[in-house]
Amino acid sequence: MRCLRSAAGLTLVELLVALVLLASGVLLVAGAAGAAGRLLADGRRASRAGTLAERHLELLRGDAARAGSGCALAGGRDSAADGIALTWQLGDLGPMLRRVVLVVTRPTPTGPRADTVVSWVTCD
Repeated sequence: MRCLRSAAGLTLVELLVALVLLASGVLLVAGAAGAAGRLLADGRRASRAGTLAERHLELLRGDAARAGSGCALAGGRDSAADGIALTWQLGDLGPMLRRVVLVVTRPTPTGPRADTVVSWVTCD
């Protein structure tokens, strides 16, 4: 018997295999795009948390400079609108020097993440 298949055509099985491979590739690209979007959003929150920590540390330094020799700074807590929380504690390092421990907690897709900044402020 002779085969009626033309050399230039595709069989139905070949077409289905090609469609499955194409669909798998599209799904992989869509998944990678979603993961990249989540990573970008997390990076933006991390950057915002770092900026808030830096700004708050500068505010504490300004408060210490205005307080003069008494250096009456206190610990506390603050939060930003996007779920970032700041907590700071102060300790004595000498008569004119205060240790600052600033904890920045930010939301991530896997749960909250806390980053700690340790610095000092001088009392003028």
